[in-house]
Amino acid sequence: MLLLYAGIVFGRFIFFDISIEQIKNDGGVILKSIVYTLIAIAIIMVIPVTLFALGIFFTVKPVTRINNLAGHRTKYSKLSQQTWDYAQRRMAKTYLIVGAVYTIISAIVNIILFKHGIKVDKLWLVVGVIVLVQCTAPLIEYVLVENGLKRKFDQNGNMRQ
Repeated sequence: MLLLYAGIVFGRFIFFDISIEQIKNDGGVILKSIVYTLIAIAIIMVIPVTLFALGIFFTVKPVTRINNLAGHRTKYSKLSQQTWDYAQRRMAKTYLIVGAVYTIISAIVNIILFKHGIKVDKLWLVVGVIVLVQCTAPLIEYVLVENGLKRKFDQNGNMRQ
């Protein structure tokens, strides 16, 4: 509540123009709208920030042993230790880049959507569409890593000349 009033003192709360009179007259509806918006912002930012964090984690601590639990695990990546190491480096780099790009795009979309005041009934549709688009990240990672593996290694896991 203190954050709400602190935001009002500066003339805004996150993306909303709110006056003290509006809070006095219709505080419940405004507060509900703000809470929904903050939840939507959090949902929209979870996937990109997680991807970016995974990229950092796997860059700092790559999966070094071929296994069936962690890392980029495909038939091609498990052919040899060389293919495995390449796939893990490429996966980490891809998630780092895709996570950073998606984070920036999601932040911009958040600002644009909520600055212009989206209605609560349409908010969840927009959030759903954004999250669906963000779910393309594993597909992007898979295609980039597998294409890289096929360019760099033959079908036996030996590096191409």
